[in-house]
Amino acid sequence: RWSGSLSLFKGVIMASFGLWVIGNAIYRFLTPVVPVAETMGWVAALALVANLTCAALLLRFRNDDINMRSTWLCSRNDVIANTGVLVAAGLV
Repeated sequence: RWSGSLSLFKGVIMASFGLWVIGNAIYRFLTPVVPVAETMGWVAALALVANLTCAALLLRFRNDDINMRSTWLCSRNDVIANTGVLVAAGLV
């Protein structure tokens, strides 16, 4: 029960972040600014290294319980997102 409650709490937090990102994307669409590709690239590269490290450390624990699985999936998804930001920085 405790593990399930923590998982639900994490889900609410992640949903809140998702809603914030959607709201921020809408705002940025309505008030466009040219991004700085160099800053995007450096931040994405540093975040990619950090998230790859975390995902690698969590890899052997990903099947322990639902919270570890969730944490590993979030790290994996962050690696994918960082790669997308690097590609976007290259296109800018």
